[in-house]
Amino acid sequence: MRKLRVAERVAKAARENPEFKALVGPFTEKEQRAVIRAASAAPKGLLHGKLVGVKDVYHCKGYPTRAGTPFSFEGAEGYVVGRVKRAGGTILGKTVTTELQYLHPADTVHPYWKERTPGGSSVGSAVAVALGWCDVALGTQTHGSVIRPAAYNGVLGMKPTRLRVSPPLQPLGFLPFSAGLDTPGFFSKSLADMRAVCRAVLAGQVSISPHACAGPPSFVLRRARAVDARSFRAKPLTLKAAQRTVISFPAARGLSRPRPFRVGVPSDAYCALSALDVRAMLEAAVRGHSGGPGCLQLVPAPAVGRVTADVEKVLLRQKRVASTQAFLQHAMLARDHGALLSAEAQALLNPASEHVRHPAELVDLLYENEAFACDLYEAMEADDIDALLAPANSAELPPLRSANSTGDPFLAAPWTQANVPVLCLPLNYIAAGKAYSGVKDPTLSPPPLALQIIGRYGEDEVVLDIAEALMSI
Repeated sequence: MRKLRVAERVAKAARENPEFKALVGPFTEKEQRAVIRAASAAPKGLLHGKLVGVKDVYHCKGYPTRAGTPFSFEGAEGYVVGRVKRAGGTILGKTVTTELQYLHPADTVHPYWKERTPGGSSVGSAVAVALGWCDVALGTQTHGSVIRPAAYNGVLGMKPTRLRVSPPLQPLGFLPFSAGLDTPGFFSKSLADMRAVCRAVLAGQVSISPHACAGPPSFVLRRARAVDARSFRAKPLTLKAAQRTVISFPAARGLSRPRPFRVGVPSDAYCALSALDVRAMLEAAVRGHSGGPGCLQLVPAPAVGRVTADVEKVLLRQKRVASTQAFLQHAMLARDHGALLSAEAQALLNPASEHVRHPAELVDLLYENEAFACDLYEAMEADDIDALLAPANSAELPPLRSANSTGDPFLAAPWTQANVPVLCLPLNYIAAGKAYSGVKDPTLSPPPLALQIIGRYGEDEVVLDIAEALMSI
């Protein structure tokens, strides 16, 4: 029965891919048969029977890695893909990414509004999940490349705590854009599938060594002795100390909660980035969910407001880090084969680019990133909140081939820099408690709006619990 279901979905993907262009390549009959055989032989595990799309920046045995370019990039299969396979997931195929994970739009088509952008850069993964071709898909996020396409296509998108999906001493497993920001992420239609992939992939404990702390010293987190079982407290760590440090993530084991979840809102300056009435939207989302344990309370967050007040400075620093690291990663490619790259990529990889900085300045910027992450953690602790709620997208979804044709990641970018877990939860999940139907309502202006649930460092499971509380009516 499961095999038949897999075969039907594989056939659906092959039939629809020429129209929506979410999978790389033609998806031949030979490849379809290989997927069905792999599903039959998959090990029993949390993802057994699940089809998984893999963004074409991950190295995956049997598939070339092209990252939206004519080139092939070599690399070893890494932690995330390996964990997915060991949990019984079956790789459906590589999903389309924008060129080098940057701004030049892919050919992927939005599943419901074909004249609008489906987002970037993990666009193929989001669309493949939205169309029901796969249960789960892998993406990566440098600024907002998981959260934004999830919001635009009406599916769940999770950007976990980076250390839990990129443990030290493990092969990176994907082609980086910005090594200081890139974070693997997941897409799904159901919260149950999102929980399954998180349980399969997220590390519950990580060993830190000096090799993992190249560059600026890391701000690592230790257990706090708090009555309400707060998981961590931040402190700087020297390389010598890091050699004998193990970081545990107790949220992975589940925490009993004697009180409602307390959720706050970022600064007015951050909320002003969106064209929406953010506070009214969030109050409406939380309304009816206050009360006892497992419920939510929207509370003031003045300390977080102060940390996020200068959001423009945070965003500028992030652009400089990402642009400089992307230049260092791909400069030789641009020098030798620049004519085969888009105008956007050529501009990014130009040493005279506006945001490319000297490597010495990059170190200072990375220190500032870590300080911002530490400040946010301490602010959430001072405000005694479990998470922040924020919009995931603005009221407008950019048209295809417009000046900003993959959308702007500014609403998601600060939380990538802070290295905290974030879940994109479309508002219709809250209203209906189930996946987006895919039926276009002609009276609805695209896109379906979505929330970001922004958790504390390492508390990815709490973010999923808050989503479940919001979905319960």
